[in-house]
Amino acid sequence: TELVQLSPHEHLHDEAFPDYTLFPVETEEQVFALDQEAMDFVDSVINPIHDPIDQMESLVDSIFNRSELNLLYMGNANTVASETFHNRAANCLSLSIMTYSLAKYAGMGVRFQDVKIPEYWTRRDGYSLLNGHINLKLLPRSEANVIRLMEKGYEVDFDPQATRRHFPKNFVRRTTVLAMFYNNKGADALLANSYSKAYAYFRAAIVAAPHFDSTWVNLGFLYRLNEH
Repeated sequence: TELVQLSPHEHLHDEAFPDYTLFPVETEEQVFALDQEAMDFVDSVINPIHDPIDQMESLVDSIFNRSELNLLYMGNANTVASETFHNRAANCLSLSIMTYSLAKYAGMGVRFQDVKIPEYWTRRDGYSLLNGHINLKLLPRSEANVIRLMEKGYEVDFDPQATRRHFPKNFVRRTTVLAMFYNNKGADALLANSYSKAYAYFRAAIVAAPHFDSTWVNLGFLYRLNEH
């Protein structure tokens, strides 16, 4: 098998969608940013607790506790971290992005994981959508002069089908998760027949993570819809 290194801009055709610049794309900072209320929420959860492992458990419990955030799962709600916190409804990716930001603010170790689920298709607005899935691995924040020989971590998964936790997982970079977010937003725009907006998001996804192949598939489909 021969691997081909893609140069993103060779396959981006801005001239085909000249209005794409009219649709501002959220920056990485905006996607992961928390506002003061969200940070106050983290402080209220972890500050009364001294042990880092107990802090981590409390934060995870508080995020899942419906009386705290009243999170309602919505498959097509693609929102940035601060919006997810206030809307209290989002899809798995947006909930994971929010939790990542809350945990990072709390000083915890946190990594995204790509869960290798079998092909999982859904129908939306007449299109068949192939769904991926990510979750989080959390580690308690480190303490000065404390060495933990057996580090206890938590896997945080917002998928209502809990059996997926048994599938293989790989750590993924934050920039790849950013590309996933852009790709989802692009798919939303494509389904709404807003092709220039879809191109703006697919373009941003490819620039952020050229190796994320799902965006290339969607961009190719967008080109075909517009006879390119």
